[in-house]
Amino acid sequence: MGTKATISRLLARNLLNLKYRELPSAAVEKAKICVFDALTSVLGGCDMPVSLAAIEVSKKMKGNSEASIWMNGKRTGVADAAFANTAMAHSLLQEDTHILSQSHPGSVVIPSVLTMGEKVGASGQDAVTAIVAGYEAMTRVGRFMVTAEFNRRGFRPSGIFGPFGSCMVAARLLVLTEDQTCNALGIAGNCSAGVMEFAHAGTRDFPLHNAFAVKNGIVAAYLAKYGATGPDTIFEGKAGAGNAFSGTHAGLEGIGSFQTSNLEIIEVYFKEYPVCGFVQTTPKAALRVRNELRIKPEEIEEITVGIFTMGKIWPGTDFSGPFEEFTQAQMSNQFAVAAAVLDGNITPATLYNRKDSRYAEFAKKVKVKIDPDCDKNYPPKESVKLTVRTKAGKTYELFEDDLTYADDKFVIDRSVSYGQGVLEEDAISTLVERIKNIEKVKNVGEITSLLVRLKSRKGP
Repeated sequence: MGTKATISRLLARNLLNLKYRELPSAAVEKAKICVFDALTSVLGGCDMPVSLAAIEVSKKMKGNSEASIWMNGKRTGVADAAFANTAMAHSLLQEDTHILSQSHPGSVVIPSVLTMGEKVGASGQDAVTAIVAGYEAMTRVGRFMVTAEFNRRGFRPSGIFGPFGSCMVAARLLVLTEDQTCNALGIAGNCSAGVMEFAHAGTRDFPLHNAFAVKNGIVAAYLAKYGATGPDTIFEGKAGAGNAFSGTHAGLEGIGSFQTSNLEIIEVYFKEYPVCGFVQTTPKAALRVRNELRIKPEEIEEITVGIFTMGKIWPGTDFSGPFEEFTQAQMSNQFAVAAAVLDGNITPATLYNRKDSRYAEFAKKVKVKIDPDCDKNYPPKESVKLTVRTKAGKTYELFEDDLTYADDKFVIDRSVSYGQGVLEEDAISTLVERIKNIEKVKNVGEITSLLVRLKSRKGP
């Protein structure tokens, strides 16, 4: 009787054997929208300080001319190019979200696929299959590794799980064997990193969690290709990732399972607002105060945000200001309520204007508490119960059962809108056409080449 396959071996075997022709049409179409969504942050956040820093550092690495640094045009080694491209893809905190893994797979997987795909000359069909495999690897690891202990310790899911998604992408595109991929996953597990302190401090280092995850996942695959080894028991081992991050190595067997009829990429949702994933329902409810109840801001005495536990205890989500840093505003339920009630929307422009004293003053009126009705809905729903008390003594209660999922048209239109400010006009239209028909693209370099056709140069 043979030895039972380890979790990483099952994961490698299942995802290496995935074929484009086996993918449900819904997964193929979802992958396309995931590309649009990831590139939205690249196009809208390429001039953020962290993006500019990542571009500059990657340029200075001066590696082989293997892949392009988007929104810049310089070429460098594939891992360094992927680092910069990923930092941009995660720059706005506006990318797709997978609830059960608490992670943002698009900002890891899409830059991995397109940058590695440019390097190896991958076809559109190869790229789509790698996208699905990368999402599956990253989110399945997260789905089974997220525990209360994981969150208590302050680990950031995207940085911890990201190397596995990037590594699986690279393993597929480099055509690694099953043994090599197991070694690569074992090495990648040693590269998992990222903590949540940024949410308290308001700093903008979180895009680098994903950038390092992608770079390290790619390097792990190359190391395995050239003979380096890693533990086959990276997940369930006594000193493996499970114990290290989650406080237990039990219950991780599901990571290695796989069904094309139940792909994780289908479970990903796209954000309507450029704020934390746990704060998405709050502005939806707060907008009803303005648009439905028609209560003027000055008439409000207090607003209580009743929310599920993670929406209250996640670092930064219960913060009433001052909103000195961009990140502090994005993470805060209080800021989301203030912006929605005062302005009627939350956009990147709102966040740039976060120091407006109106937000700080109104945020003082907002309290956040755990609500039992909302808590029992999570996961997968992110419910919010808003209680509004006016200075006249009236009380109103608004309940939102779940967040609003941005639909495909919204995602594509937003990507085009952001692109109009930085790319040549014909580059935008061509980009949209090629992504919508990516399965017909012979080389994904046809897509990445459009991301360096700048209308006006931003950054270094």
